[in-house]
Amino acid sequence: MKKIYAIIAAAMLITVPALSTFAQTDAASGASMEQRDGKNAANVMPAETLSLKQVIKKYKNVKKVDYLKVDGFLLTVAKAGMKADDEMPAEAVDALKAMVILSMDDCSPELRQNFKADMEGALAGCELILEAKDEEDTVGIYVGKMEGEYFQDFIIYESDDCDLIIMQGKFPISALQQMVNEHKD
Repeated sequence: MKKIYAIIAAAMLITVPALSTFAQTDAASGASMEQRDGKNAANVMPAETLSLKQVIKKYKNVKKVDYLKVDGFLLTVAKAGMKADDEMPAEAVDALKAMVILSMDDCSPELRQNFKADMEGALAGCELILEAKDEEDTVGIYVGKMEGEYFQDFIIYESDDCDLIIMQGKFPISALQQMVNEHKD
């Protein structure tokens, strides 16, 4: 089961750096790639239970938070690479609408604690499908709302370092089952 996380993480690690090289050539296409270091945002305090979208909105502009959203043409290029790697079922790749990455590596312990509290509430409505632990880190892979034969969003959350990856879309459950079957230990 840990291989699923490794495959998704590898796809993200391979895809996201490659996308940066396309950012300059994509400026005129109307596609968007947002990356912020949050130099102009105020300190953030935890509040009521937030949705994942609200958590992203709350933290994406905070100082020292790294935020990246990939969609449009850049996502099309990334999806072509994912299909070529054949690590994710084609129907899951086709369902992918955007990728959001939020990292708090250089943030204060207080800000990270607030983020963890907000994420705990936001993930309460999601289903944990895999948790991988090693000596230092715990990574959870969640899926969002289930709707019949589909679910919303793959959510990869590393709580110790406050790293979040959301693969947004409406994915068929059969694709998840196929990935699990192909990568059983």
